[in-house]
Amino acid sequence: MLCADEYLVPSLKAACEEHLIARLDSANIVDALLLASTLGLRSLKQSAVQFAAKHFKTLCATSDFLDRVAAPGGDLMTAILSAWQSMETSNNERKRQRAIDVDLETGARYVPCHRDSPHYPGSPSPYYAQ
Repeated sequence: MLCADEYLVPSLKAACEEHLIARLDSANIVDALLLASTLGLRSLKQSAVQFAAKHFKTLCATSDFLDRVAAPGGDLMTAILSAWQSMETSNNERKRQRAIDVDLETGARYVPCHRDSPHYPGSPSPYYAQ
């Protein structure tokens, strides 16, 4: 990758970038993030940031992740945290959408409750509304 960048061989650089994207894992994510940031590899950076955001809690438990990623200016950590927050927001939105079910025939709305609740489906409750 470094030789392809130095000797201006864009096809080799792109092939190396695709190869690295396909092999992202917890062991090489820090190096991929730093390389992408250093060489301006947008696709690798985007993929690595998404990977890091998806596995953020696990990666933070490793000793070098925070030290190495947060050190060079903080832009990588900002991108990871932004992607992580976006993923959390969309996950919460999906959970909220699943929590509200609408019967298309009757238009009744049901918000699930615990099966031991007196308002379990089938009983009249404030959880059903037209």
